[in-house]
Amino acid sequence: MIIENRITKISKRLSYILRHEPQRYKVTLDKEGWADIDYLLNSLHNFKDLTDLKKEDLLDLILNQEKVRFVIKKNKIKATYGHTIELKRNTSTIPPPDILYHGTSHKSIESIIINGLLRMQRQFVHLSIDIHTAIETGKRRDGNPVIIEVDSKTAYKEGRILFYKGSDKVWLSEIILPKYLKVIN
Repeated sequence: MIIENRITKISKRLSYILRHEPQRYKVTLDKEGWADIDYLLNSLHNFKDLTDLKKEDLLDLILNQEKVRFVIKKNKIKATYGHTIELKRNTSTIPPPDILYHGTSHKSIESIIINGLLRMQRQFVHLSIDIHTAIETGKRRDGNPVIIEVDSKTAYKEGRILFYKGSDKVWLSEIILPKYLKVIN
């Protein structure tokens, strides 16, 4: 079993490799983002503090994660969302929950009110199914994030916005227009 701060470190490294720079770490992703677990583990062994990481510990970390950031199929792994590299999504658009949420920084709110939620360097805008998750996500950029309520039901019904389910708590979209947004704190 691996300790909590090491779990966080491993998770962050996995995220970085699988979402942003696989080629830098000699990890090959297929067009949907899947990587061979054994090759990924070898890459992780190149980090001084991870030379002793065992495959069963890596699998345990992934299978028992609180937030579903990675999925495993056979001997392959992929990050579920958050990519800055271009991948083919094999998921189709589906009706979202009526309301979704987005946590953001105070310095970004003026731009969001004018331009909407944009995907920036990522492939998608990330939305949460509840306020708590949006707050936790927003805290990455601001200790006291602004929470935005998204009228996803109307956006989807009007045919303007496509939504994809990223995980049980995360929904994805390419853009959310300002008319579907309401600052709630």
